[in-house]
Amino acid sequence: SRNPEQAKDLTVEADIGHIVPVYGDIMNEESIQQHVANADLVINLVGILYERGKQNFVNIHAKAAENLAKYSKMAGVSKFIHISALGVDNKINSKYLRTKLNGERAVLASFPEAIIFRPSIIFGFEDNFFNQFAGIARYSFTLPAFGGGKTKFQPVYVGDVAEIIVTILTNYSKYQSQTIDIAGNKTYSFKELMQLTLDHSNNFGIILPLPYFFGNIIAFFSNILPKPLITNDQIRILKHDNVSDNNFIAAELAINLQPVEAILPKYLKIFKRW
Repeated sequence: SRNPEQAKDLTVEADIGHIVPVYGDIMNEESIQQHVANADLVINLVGILYERGKQNFVNIHAKAAENLAKYSKMAGVSKFIHISALGVDNKINSKYLRTKLNGERAVLASFPEAIIFRPSIIFGFEDNFFNQFAGIARYSFTLPAFGGGKTKFQPVYVGDVAEIIVTILTNYSKYQSQTIDIAGNKTYSFKELMQLTLDHSNNFGIILPLPYFFGNIIAFFSNILPKPLITNDQIRILKHDNVSDNNFIAAELAINLQPVEAILPKYLKIFKRW
């Protein structure tokens, strides 16, 4: 991490010394080479939802992923897992998805045995989806449903994603060079996800249907914020369902996926208005 001090809370998630946050910069080739030099395996989880200066989609999703895979291969790393995103191959006019797809291709060109995972919305205690909208619900009596809230999603719990990755690593040769979707067992509309956000943060509110052009206006002004509520690129993505027709991996690994309703009450309650 560029800010290892912020990751110190992770050290208590395992026995002492098993998790050690260290400084590293995925845009610095020397830093990458240093950290992969003695690694057995590398998992690339780095991604951004909006661009700021050099922290742009091309640099982070494509160039950094390529360098990480290239130097891992040169260092003799035996296993490489790259986390991409569901829907990158749907020919959507989105810079986020286009650079994610380019990152996949660059990884496989440098590390042909790599495994690519394409998860749907990942939710959990520090997610950037439910937490963000629950934060809005705390101060507003409306939540937006862009495009009428009809877009379909299959959210998947972060703990289940981690379990899938760890399980795959124990049988890496079977899955190497594959691109695998990770999605939840249940499909929700965007409007249903907003309603779940209200229900489990215990806030009363109205789901307000908004046409996409109005969403683009909100995104335009939201972009001046340090952390935008939504971007124009995300509005383009929202026009297409984010579901998987090839969601086999959890069943094959006998992993029981946690439903959204079982997890949200554990962390959205802090957003209760009063």
